[in-house]
Amino acid sequence: MLNNCKEDGKLTQILSNDYIVSECDIECFEKCEFDKKAVDLILLNTSNELSDSIVVLENLIKKEGIKDIPVILLADDEENDAEVMALQIGAMDYLSKPYKKAVLLGRIEKAIA
Repeated sequence: MLNNCKEDGKLTQILSNDYIVSECDIECFEKCEFDKKAVDLILLNTSNELSDSIVVLENLIKKEGIKDIPVILLADDEENDAEVMALQIGAMDYLSKPYKKAVLLGRIEKAIA
């Protein structure tokens, strides 16, 4: 599982008990070659403006090999259209922050099942 927000120690702490988590910043995502065998899920964990998150998501979806890897967008933005926009672009799921641990883990399990 890739988590792109190195500053979010809470998220890594929640996930590291049950999953192997590799943290990767945006530059890493842009350079990384994605392989479904090596990556089960991408958590696009943003703390920027929604428009920045959507651009990053659009760029990820265009990368070779990414279409088979589910992406869950975790966003600070709570705009009404944000979730719809992310799902239309290609995210498998969307969670607004603050998220509940049980909900996050349930969505992750569903995404990688």
